Amino acid sequence: NNFMYLVQGVVAERITKKSWEENIQEHFFKPLGMVRSNLTVTELEQSNNRAVGYQLLDNGELRKMDYDLTVISPAGGVNSTATELANWLKVWINNGVFNGEQILPEQFINDAISSQSIITPALPNGVRSDMFFLNYGYGWMISSYRGHYRVFHGGNLDGFTSDLAFFPSDNIGIIVLTNQENSSLPDLVRNTIADRLIDEDKIDWAEDYIEELQLLKLEMEESKKHLFELDAKYTSPSHKLEFYQGNFCNPSSGRFKITAKGDSLFANFKMKTFYLKHVHYDVFQPI
Repeated sequence: NNFMYLVQGVVAERITKKSWEENIQEHFFKPLGMVRSNLTVTELEQSNNRAVGYQLLDNGELRKMDYDLTVISPAGGVNSTATELANWLKVWINNGVFNGEQILPEQFINDAISSQSIITPALPNGVRSDMFFLNYGYGWMISSYRGHYRVFHGGNLDGFTSDLAFFPSDNIGIIVLTNQENSSLPDLVRNTIADRLIDEDKIDWAEDYIEELQLLKLEMEESKKHLFELDAKYTSPSHKLEFYQGNFCNPSSGRFKITAKGDSLFANFKMKTFYLKHVHYDVFQPI
């Protein structure tokens, strides 16, 4: 939970009597030679050759996105480069040591890249029998990638998607940074590079991804079809539409407002508004 990383940042501040930014600079940036890396939007905007984040809209257009993570910086507020992040991965691959200095305790490294909780069984299947299990350590996900022990974690912020991965038994680290929100490219590039570095048969991960998308689209269409098969035909809402209006709160969705306009109902969330299509009786489908 990203908010728990925020809490960890606050705990570190209380213990050290220094800000989270000061701790990162002192304990990581300086000893790792990360001179271009920074921790604020102001510093990022002053950087040379900085990336601009984009969002892919439903109509296929790209839109620039504002970027600000100040409030919850410990959950991903590091602005860096592939070259300097490579030094960070070297610390993990070399048992916490960088240029002869112990940056992280070796025991912590071992605990962090060991399974502390199960995310999903991720059992092997007939298609990818050498890829299985998905667990969580300390800030790292852990899985078997084609029979190799892989430690990785992705990041997704406004306008950016990234993936850092390393294979401790193979002494390999891979960093993929992209300037598009919710992009699948980092995973595809990471796997493509990994296949070459660990000398496995090459898989067309882009083609695999397209096939998965097509299958997911068919499943969603079938799910919708099944939903409407359950419709009770020729029914109508039991109340006038204006009686459905009001402010609502749901534990998973948060607060939202339902409004009536003409012969239609709408669910208004902070970031998006849904048209509520009448299914049957007092059941509506958000579209």
